[in-house]
Formats: sequence, C-alpha cells, structure tokens
Amino acid sequence: MITMAQVLMPGFPFVAASKFIFAIINLLSIQYLVKVTITVIQNTLGNP
Repeated sequence: MITMAQVLMPGFPFVAASKFIFAIINLLSIQYLVKVTITVIQNTLGNP
C-alpha cells in the first residue's frame, strides 16, 4: 500500500518519522494506562 507520504518522502525519512510518531503515541498510552491503574488501585484501597 503506497500512501502520498511515501511518494513525497520515500525511504528513511518517512520510516523514521513513522517510528517517532508511534513511539510518542506508545509513551502517551503507557502514561495513561499507568494513571488509570494507579487511580483504580487507590480507589480499591479506599483512599480518602
């Protein structure tokens, strides 16, 4: 599957940008999951 981005930026730059963007998304997702997990644990322990 060829996208417009691959046509405009073939090869390494596009791959590097994609990996960078996915890395940021993964970090944000992990931080969000950690926050949710901590919140759930605190609620389970019954923090005031």
